[in-house]
This record gives sequence, C-alpha cells and structure tokens, in this order.
Amino acid sequence: MLTRFTLPTALARPAVALGLGIMAALASSAHAAALSSATDSYDAMPAAECTPQTADVPAFSAARYDACKQTLDNYIAQYQQTSDSQKLYTAYQALAWLTYANYEQHMNSRAATKAQAWQSAYGLISALAYGTSSESVPADIPATSALMRPDLWAYVSALKDKGAIAIAPREMAFAEVSLIWAASKQCTRGWRQSTPHFRMAARYVSQANTAYRNRYPEDTAALLDLTQRYYHAYLPLDAKNDQCHGQILPKLPL
Repeated sequence: MLTRFTLPTALARPAVALGLGIMAALASSAHAAALSSATDSYDAMPAAECTPQTADVPAFSAARYDACKQTLDNYIAQYQQTSDSQKLYTAYQALAWLTYANYEQHMNSRAATKAQAWQSAYGLISALAYGTSSESVPADIPATSALMRPDLWAYVSALKDKGAIAIAPREMAFAEVSLIWAASKQCTRGWRQSTPHFRMAARYVSQANTAYRNRYPEDTAALLDLTQRYYHAYLPLDAKNDQCHGQILPKLPL
C-alpha cells in the first residue's frame, strides 16, 4: 500500500535570484494589466527588438530583454482580460525564462544555461506571436538541468494533468522554470546556490495546489493518488549525483 503523499514543507535536499526577479516581473506585469484595462486594443505585437523573424535565435542583450519584457507585459495584460489561461501560462513561462536569461547575463555567466533560457523564452514568444500552439514547445527538462525534487515535479505533473493551468497559470509556469533553474544551479554551483530556487519552486507548487483544491475540493483524493503515481515514476529518475543531462518526463494515464 502506498503511503499518503503530501506536499513537503521542508526541502528534501540540503539546502533568490529567480524569486526576486519574478517578483519584480510580476509587479511590472500587474502594472501593465492596469494600464491595459484603460484601452480597447489588445492586439499587441512584439516590440521590434523582440520580433521573431527567422529560425535563428539572436544573441541575448539588454535591449532584447527590455523589448521582450515589454512584449510579455502586453501579452499578459491581454490574456488576463480575455481569460485565455493557456496563452497566459505560456506568457508567464516565457517571462520566467526571460528573467532567468537576464540574471545569467547580469552575472556575466558564460554557462550554457543562459543560452538555453533565452532560447526557451524566445521560442515561447514566437509561439505567442504567430499563434503556434504552446503544446508544440517541448515541456521536458533540458540538457542543462535534471530531474531533482521528484516530489515537487510529481505535483506539477499531476496538477497540470488535472487542468490547474486554467486556475493558476502563473504559479504553474513559475514552478516549472524554478525547478529547472534550481537543478541547473545544483549541478554547476552546489546546494548553496540551488536552495533559494528550490524554495521558490516549492512555494509556487503549494500555491497552485491550494488554488486547485479550493476550486475542486471533491477531487483532493484523486489528485493525491495521481501525484503518488507520478512520484514513484519520477523517483528512480532523480539525479542524485547532481549531474545535469536532461530528462524526458513520462506521462501517466489519469
């Protein structure tokens, strides 16, 4: 018999940049939403420096960060007004990846994680700009990261399968990127650098979990059962040696 699986309050691994960066990004996006409510036009297109034009991803720069941040603020305001949760989730994911790339740029990082974060942000913005389904964007863990904290990933996958993106698109998007970033830091810089990101991921997972349970209290047992199954599927995949090599996340039937 499986033991009851609950969201941990303490980190399993030894333990702000993503958290602080995302908090600032959220404040700016909320401001954009307030401004957008005063206009009837919601067909914002990417700013010139952020407009995807070719299959090649341009080099990351401060100018492109500013342009893409402005673009995503406009998109988020638009999708909040139209209640398009899938596109809102995609925009928040892009915002989280953009924040990640900007942090690595600010730290003068030459690690592959900066390029990967920028590519992910740019790819998601392209999907929004050209109406491509965000489902075509790979959701697996990239080669610059690994599956760590299988308990949190289990909740993310179960909540996603249950439709939590429609309830908490921001929290779901930020939880995923936080977990990927945290594992990258664990591999490259050790637990001291990864701990704040794992804590932030746990906070977002907890918020999404609470939002879903409040909306569908009758589904709590089914959610826990699915989370347990994901946890036991992910546990053998945990990079216990702290080596980043990517991971394809198996999908389980409901």
